[in-house]
Amino acid sequence: MSNLAQWSAIVAFFVPIVMALLNQTGWPAQLKAVLFFAVSLVAAGGTAYFQGDLTGKRWLDSALIVVPWHLWSASGALWRTAPFELLWQVLWQGVLIGCIALVALNHAIARLGPERASALVALVPALSAILGLLFLGESLSNAEIVAHDNGTVTLLTMAADIGQGSDTVLTQICAEVLGLRMEDVKLVTADTELTPIDAGSWGSRVTFMAGHAVLRAAEDVKRDLFEAAAQRLNILVTDVLEAKDGHIYLTRKPERRISFADAVAAAQIAKGGRPVIGRGSYTPKGKGALLPAVSFGAQVAEVEVDRETGQVKVLKLTTAHDCGVALNPTAVEGQIDGGIHMALGQALSEQMVTDRGEPVNTTFLDYKIFSALDMPKAETIAVETYEPEGPFGAKEASEGLAIPTVPAIANAICNATGVRVKGLPITPEKLLWALREKEGA
Repeated sequence: MSNLAQWSAIVAFFVPIVMALLNQTGWPAQLKAVLFFAVSLVAAGGTAYFQGDLTGKRWLDSALIVVPWHLWSASGALWRTAPFELLWQVLWQGVLIGCIALVALNHAIARLGPERASALVALVPALSAILGLLFLGESLSNAEIVAHDNGTVTLLTMAADIGQGSDTVLTQICAEVLGLRMEDVKLVTADTELTPIDAGSWGSRVTFMAGHAVLRAAEDVKRDLFEAAAQRLNILVTDVLEAKDGHIYLTRKPERRISFADAVAAAQIAKGGRPVIGRGSYTPKGKGALLPAVSFGAQVAEVEVDRETGQVKVLKLTTAHDCGVALNPTAVEGQIDGGIHMALGQALSEQMVTDRGEPVNTTFLDYKIFSALDMPKAETIAVETYEPEGPFGAKEASEGLAIPTVPAIANAICNATGVRVKGLPITPEKLLWALREKEGA
């Protein structure tokens, strides 16, 4: 391994760790600024040194990293207060991560070629979100809930529902904590002008992390309402109260109650007319890189193989998935079916064909995905366990569902034919070549 490769590996591994550790210390902002700048300078300068050129293009690469790091670290608390907050976010997430991504992509293209390096572009948004939020000390998920004196609430979250059903689950969590109907919760989601920041819908994290943030925001609202309800009900403590069916009442004497709407009005009066707003956030600090809990699953595939044509037909897939507590069993079943559909294409048909970097199969006539008529019989089993770290014991029912399908199908084909196809997708052509090689051997 070359000196440059060794240095790059050291920088890639240790710099994020050092930055994160420094950010968690209680040292003065000025000291952290100097240390941040020093680490950045050493990392960038060392890279330029081992590249053999401290001037020109190599130094420009180094400067693109050092300057944004210095802008971020030296800015201190000033940039984190209004009206500079927007500029702070632009400097950090836009300039810093953008420059790092451009430098990395520049070297990747030089080393890998444009076709392979283009795949790295997809990592830039996620990298920006993760590093930006973690280094800034921000939570990966945040939520706000505004309670209204008509008995409803407005839930604000940046978590985007991209088909996985998070809008429903987050509404369920909010309604459950506050003792309301789901229709009493107005959801405002993914509105960058109104909603608090969230790291995004990826990584099987929305129910777990955004759900946690919503739960904590709802608990925050409930504390204010319980204090107001306790005064109206002439009790001294709030831990004997319960919220359910649109009312707040004494657990042992349900007849002593106050409506949710009246409790909100009382809380607003107690606050001098200010609205009742609850805020919640969640980042699993000290409990794993991104999620403190993992899911488990297993799958059995039954296939039929035509040795003459190489055609593979999946007859049945049986899937068992540990999702923690299934907050929405129908959605969990739908997620399992969706994961099966996605992985079937990866296993047997989906392939992006390029010619000198340009895709040639740009329509669904040539890029083959499974239709509803192509789907095999599926048996889904949601294995419920209680995850102490999850909201109401939930974990995930998302990307983990697509993991076992490809190896299950590949193993089934191997068991049926005696040959192992090692490239995806397992097309009839690849399978026929493998069979012929076996017969020729």
